[in-house]
Amino acid sequence: MTTMTHSTQIERIARPAIAAIGDQVLLSQGRCVDVFLDLYCATDDVGLRWSIADRLTDISHLTAVLADDMRADLEAIMAIASDSGALALDWVDHLLDEEIVARAA
Repeated sequence: MTTMTHSTQIERIARPAIAAIGDQVLLSQGRCVDVFLDLYCATDDVGLRWSIADRLTDISHLTAVLADDMRADLEAIMAIASDSGALALDWVDHLLDEEIVARAA
């Protein structure tokens, strides 16, 4: 089995979900919850999980979700996933730079 990057796992869930929406105007809340829970389980990134949990809270009282909102949510989640990997690498680089400076002192 090949190893997937964090954002690839998210995209493998989100892209088919967006395609399945098609030209629908409304989606059942249960369908949206299923997709959000799959995304939640596909990541261990705290910020991304918080974003997904926040959206789950937003739709918890609804019976239907606007398809445009769901598309936008999925696009945003994919963007966060792709950016979070870059941010994590920036943080590691920052820590390494601090370690080098500390050792040189």
